[in-house]
Amino acid sequence: MIYAISDIHGDYKQAVKLLQKEGVIDSDANWIAGDSTLICAGDSTDRGPDGIKMLKFWKQLTEQSKEQDGRVIHLMGNHDALILCIAIETLKGGYDYEHAHIFRGNGGKMHEATSLSRMEGLRVFVQNFPGMCLVDGILFQHCDGFDFYREHSSGATTPEERIQAVNKYVWHRARDAWGAWNLFYDLTDNRFWSNSGELMPEYLEDFGAKIVVHGHTGFKGDAPMRYLDDMVINIDAIMSRGYRSDENRGCVLVIDSPGKDIVV
Repeated sequence: MIYAISDIHGDYKQAVKLLQKEGVIDSDANWIAGDSTLICAGDSTDRGPDGIKMLKFWKQLTEQSKEQDGRVIHLMGNHDALILCIAIETLKGGYDYEHAHIFRGNGGKMHEATSLSRMEGLRVFVQNFPGMCLVDGILFQHCDGFDFYREHSSGATTPEERIQAVNKYVWHRARDAWGAWNLFYDLTDNRFWSNSGELMPEYLEDFGAKIVVHGHTGFKGDAPMRYLDDMVINIDAIMSRGYRSDENRGCVLVIDSPGKDIVV
């Protein structure tokens, strides 16, 4: 099976509730999904109260899933890049006040960035988030836009090479504060499928996909939203209490597929 969730924004309790409902984790939030694949399409921090707890949770699930031949993949979202920027700056001796102002304005918490700066293992875990992945012909990325992913895959000739080129770029930028800052801005601005959906078939072909799944641009719902003739699925169903308070917020995409053919 393939499971996907996105834009948790620090709402640990809601994320756990949804993943428990789908049988991905047990009552103690441990992995029980066997050899399934779970993707988080980015943005586990900011807005809600438990950003660091969410990152620790993903790290734990990543390790537990391997013991059952499963896989957990957390993609780099703009908010993940932003907290990483502040954490690296703090580690190096002090954060940039403009960056911190933008971080707070986006729902970031300075104590969480400081905590991340002190947790080397967790910080490196976040720095290694890829930009996109392909699982059984399904392309997962954070943003609903072409530009970022096309720009940083230019020159590659096969779908696998294109995905790996994007991820190589993301990993390179995440190594330092300025690179993470630029990732935040690049990902934030990449939205709403510029130049219309007419380009979607070509985009899917370039990345070897039949559909693309994304987060980033929220909608108020409790189930994945399919659009552009079912070529695209949005899974940012506004999960965090920082945006909405009803109990049905957020969603998990479940796809009946082996989840074994993975390019990352």
